Amino acid sequence: MRETPKPYERYRHFKGNLYQILTTAKDAGSGKEMVVYQALYGNYTTYVRSLEEFMSPTDKNKYPQAEQEYRFEKVTEQAAQQHVSHQRAETPHKPAVEQNPGADITDNRSRETGSIRPAAERPRTVTPQESAQPAERPRTVMPQAPARPAPRNEEEVPDLDPAVLEYLDAKTNEEKLNILASVRDRITDDMINTMAIATDVEIDPGPVSQRYESLKYCLLTKDKFEKVRLR
Repeated sequence: MRETPKPYERYRHFKGNLYQILTTAKDAGSGKEMVVYQALYGNYTTYVRSLEEFMSPTDKNKYPQAEQEYRFEKVTEQAAQQHVSHQRAETPHKPAVEQNPGADITDNRSRETGSIRPAAERPRTVTPQESAQPAERPRTVMPQAPARPAPRNEEEVPDLDPAVLEYLDAKTNEEKLNILASVRDRITDDMINTMAIATDVEIDPGPVSQRYESLKYCLLTKDKFEKVRLR
């Protein structure tokens, strides 16, 4: 039987990406054991999956090319570091200085010396017709009036809901849960986004009710994890 994941352990998905275990939890509704884990790439998104599904074998019928026996397999710290180094080595690097698109690549002398001479630097031959024409008078540029600043009240940031302000000042996850419950009937996407940023979690797009439950679940998980850590 496989060992239950523990906090800070690292697991590799059968598609190759690495994840770190944050904690395990129990769903309050179904009682299922859940695994909370975070991606070690991109935006470091946090995910929740049932323990049974997390530890399940790889579906070889759907993914016949998968090399791992299980969906997630634990890796050592050394293997994780090697994986990160390998990803960095495969990332293409953009040249620091791009070649001048106006360079004259037909100059044989420049090719021989190993340098590229821009076409703009080559001397230009003036025709007799051009030399006979009067020089163009300098153009007078009129000073422009400075742009008027927009009134301060045209694009002001809307005031935050008082409950959101209380949420930002809350010291514990339990206080945040109580505030969240008090605004359940009037919560908006903007309120959820602000609360999620303050909680250091990312809530996926979707219906407001679903995002509310996701934020609530993250708070419950963080509260349980902190209480276990303080014991």
